[in-house]
Amino acid sequence: MKIAVHCQHSGIAGCFSERPEFVFFEIEQGTIRRSVRRECLVPGLAAACDALLQEDADLLICGRLPREAEQALTAAGILVLHDLSGDARSVVEHYLAGTLPL
Repeated sequence: MKIAVHCQHSGIAGCFSERPEFVFFEIEQGTIRRSVRRECLVPGLAAACDALLQEDADLLICGRLPREAEQALTAAGILVLHDLSGDARSVVEHYLAGTLPL
């Protein structure tokens, strides 16, 4: 499983930006095995959605997200958890443990 977190510095960005930065967490057997930070170099929501698809993300964790982006990602098979905040790694760990307050 691969989880993408839309970030600003080490925390979840408050709003899905036109030039987002993601941290991708590779999960194996319910544990974070690796993480890598990637900046989306092409502006626009479509480019950000494409970046998530190219990275084979299964889940996007983010702050506020435009409805059209959520619809596009959901249609592409990416689960979206939005309106979240906090440290990116901590939120992913809580998600994996089933303790993420939704």
